[in-house]
Amino acid sequence: MKTTSIGAAFCFAAILCSNTSAQTSNTVPPSGENQSGDDTVALSAFLVTATGSVQPQSRLKSALSITSINPTMIQQSGARGLAELLRAVPSLYFEPSAGEVGGPVISRGVGSGFSLGKYVGVLEDGMPVVSEQAGSFLAGDIYSRNSLWIEGIEGLTGGSSGVFMSNAPLGSVNFISREGTQSLHGEYKLEIGDYGLMRNDAWVAGPLSTNTTFAVGAMYRISDGIRDPGYKADAGGQIAANLRHNFASGNGHIKVSARHLDDRAALYFPLPLTGAPSDPQTIPGGPDINKGATTSQDTRFFTLPDSPMGPISWDQANSTKNKMTAIGGEFEYVISDFLRIQNRLRYASIDRSSTLNAFGTTTSLQSIANTLARNTLVPSSTWNAALGTDGNYRFRLSSPGSGGTVVAASAADAARLNGNGLGNLTGYWVAAAEIEDLQEDIRLISSFNDDRTTFTAAVYMKSYDEKRLWQQNQELVEISPALRRLDVTYLDAVTGAAIGTYTYNGVTQAGTVYRNGTAEAREISPYFNLTHLVGRFSLDAGVRFLNFDYEGSTEGTKNYDLNSYVQTSGIAALSRGVFGNGIYTGARAEMEGENYTAGLNYEVAKNFALFARYSKGPRMPNAGDVVIANGTGDTTPRALEKITQYEAGLKYGGSNLALFLTAFSTEQRDVLANGLVLDQNGNTIQQSFTYGLDVQGVEIEGTWVPVRGLSIDLRGTVQEPKYVSPQRVNVGTTGSPVYVSIDGMQPTRTPKLFGSISASYTFPEWELGRLTVNAAYNHTGSRPGNQQALPDLLTLASFEEVGAGFSFTFKRNLVFRTQVSNLLNGTGITEFDPRLSAGSTVIPPYFNARPLQPRTVVSSLTYRF
Repeated sequence: MKTTSIGAAFCFAAILCSNTSAQTSNTVPPSGENQSGDDTVALSAFLVTATGSVQPQSRLKSALSITSINPTMIQQSGARGLAELLRAVPSLYFEPSAGEVGGPVISRGVGSGFSLGKYVGVLEDGMPVVSEQAGSFLAGDIYSRNSLWIEGIEGLTGGSSGVFMSNAPLGSVNFISREGTQSLHGEYKLEIGDYGLMRNDAWVAGPLSTNTTFAVGAMYRISDGIRDPGYKADAGGQIAANLRHNFASGNGHIKVSARHLDDRAALYFPLPLTGAPSDPQTIPGGPDINKGATTSQDTRFFTLPDSPMGPISWDQANSTKNKMTAIGGEFEYVISDFLRIQNRLRYASIDRSSTLNAFGTTTSLQSIANTLARNTLVPSSTWNAALGTDGNYRFRLSSPGSGGTVVAASAADAARLNGNGLGNLTGYWVAAAEIEDLQEDIRLISSFNDDRTTFTAAVYMKSYDEKRLWQQNQELVEISPALRRLDVTYLDAVTGAAIGTYTYNGVTQAGTVYRNGTAEAREISPYFNLTHLVGRFSLDAGVRFLNFDYEGSTEGTKNYDLNSYVQTSGIAALSRGVFGNGIYTGARAEMEGENYTAGLNYEVAKNFALFARYSKGPRMPNAGDVVIANGTGDTTPRALEKITQYEAGLKYGGSNLALFLTAFSTEQRDVLANGLVLDQNGNTIQQSFTYGLDVQGVEIEGTWVPVRGLSIDLRGTVQEPKYVSPQRVNVGTTGSPVYVSIDGMQPTRTPKLFGSISASYTFPEWELGRLTVNAAYNHTGSRPGNQQALPDLLTLASFEEVGAGFSFTFKRNLVFRTQVSNLLNGTGITEFDPRLSAGSTVIPPYFNARPLQPRTVVSSLTYRF
């Protein structure tokens, strides 16, 4: 849906920003009033992320592109998860369709399909929340939750992120926790939503003594899920605390912190739809595009009474389940007038799992029955008697979730089932991991030359241990809102008598994929940073030497006839399950690289500055990806993925206008990818290939306060991303690979234009308090849906989201707020079918796509003291 007036407003804001030729921070007070009277208030805010200085550095003096997100912005955003909050960072494109966690994040055109943590690192109070982020079915945002415990967020794009954090070449996000002060204060919030949301959130902080403070926070919530599957989709919470003691001498402090998270959140996969990717529609009789779920009460559980790995019992309610206990420490001490030491450490113990279903290709139930009958799990002659003269197999369908009730007594009945006669061979995937993670970061910081020069010498160390298990299966489900599992029984084509049942409780193959192993990563990475002030110039340069040591083991696999385990016989779905063979193969690898950066900032005036920066470094692989992800333990050395960035920008902060404008150029090389391709017989096979990206663009961030009480914010990116020498693989008729270049094409799922404009207005104070209203418009430009399958033939249409809300702050420290997300209930598509094979030239009549989440309304009552 496109709205002319909203689009005009967006264009007007863009013209305004281009005419002012500047950019900035969101530190203008939410009331729209510059209360300090300082013209440079928007640029004088101090940064605590990735500066390496003795003291936090102001935005005006730093050669960094960084955004600060305050609690008011967090509340007004209506964000369901942490990654969604990062829409406030102009260069980060977030796909708002996956749920609270695991949503893909693209930074400066790089990272299509990857979650937060792949290229943009996630920190908590200056330390990586987990040292290995964005591995298989892992994402940096699953280890934290959006809560009142977060006092603020700093999002750093490019810059020095790769020097101060390993594997963060494109940026880092620091979630800053509450801390105590010498006054007792806190908040309690009760929140409810129209999707069964009930949430309690609170924190309190204050003094224990003159030099010691504390802070404690807790959150718990449940909900039916934004797309209700028929059971509680989200449930759990966290508790966090810290204790800080400032030395009486004033020479430093010591801080200890702890956080325990026990939570599960739904992760929504692409939904079966029809129509065109530019105009997707609900399949008649299928799950609704606006509110349909990707799982159901019927598909929720997967059980086998016995298997080579023992009894199996999986639950899709644990879509993304995470139990984590983290303990941290922070120590700072002034050794002399020019030297101090900082030490941070963090230990985390994690038990997490993802239980997901990935839809295959939706097709007729007759076609599925034909495919299963010809499957090689059992001899093809098994079902010969069911083959009719028309080339189709005869069968009936029953519902195991309804006690075996027959839902289609014949193939003809199956063709009319749910008014569409369609089914889907969907995956039932489980990926579990047990993780032990220990990190330590030690910095020696020397400041001299009247504090105009600062040199940091540091070392980061980690010890990461992971036990990983993947177990995957396949099920047959009907295309309906209920998504019932179906059992297939083949019938004699002449007599109609039952020949045998192919499935087991809807399972068409138990044990399609099995990967089991251990992975360890050890890292000792020294890094150095120098900052120097010369008049109005601020120079900084840094380098990080990455040294990784990987080792682990992978269990081999073999095929098992599970009928003997389940005490059945002749069930084809159980006849060849892939499980471990008990034989482990060890593997070890060492990798190293350098990440370096240099920046220059020039303070033209007290409220205006220019900056430029260069940075380059690799993205090192995660331990599990090296050792066990492919199930082979193959650690053959390969080229490291490299990212180079150039940045230049300007900053301006006035009494009613604050702006940042940054031009950037990003180069990504040696990216290893895997995709499905067609062989000469039309069968799909896996093929590995490498590609690169070139991206040029401009990002803008601004706040304008035209009148008292009114604040208007703009975030936007215009970019030109292109593939560089990639290859789309299509095997020719001779069996020899044929490489078709898609050089210069726009990358999959990566928009050229995206951004938001938002406004809030605080009315003059009334007798009871103050009313504030807010609204936001988000625009995402068109994107290719699947370049490897349909180069430049398939385009996902641009889409818009509108949010709005209001809050009333009572004089007695109460705040009532209501926030509506996706107000117009738009149905834009963020991801097209990722399982289309390379070489596909026709958009199928049914496809999988991930639509926007439906409209939600959330209200809260907060008490502050």
